[in-house]
Amino acid sequence: MTPGSPAAAAGLQQGDVILTFNGQAIEDSRDLTQKVGQSPIGRDARVEYQRDGQRRTAMVRRSGWRCAPSPQTIAAA
Repeated sequence: MTPGSPAAAAGLQQGDVILTFNGQAIEDSRDLTQKVGQSPIGRDARVEYQRDGQRRTAMVRRSGWRCAPSPQTIAAA
């Protein structure tokens, strides 16, 4: 989780497992990235996630904020 990101501002933490984004099941991180990218900037998205075995919900405001890709992402390219 990147400090200052919309997800961090909504309370999501490192290790949370994203289950759904706006009601759509998430298969993997690439799927989540695609769904986030297709959502309108400035709108809230309902994110269901699992933390410590408990299912939780957060509203995340989509912004134009971008983070740098991780070294693992760059190495895989």
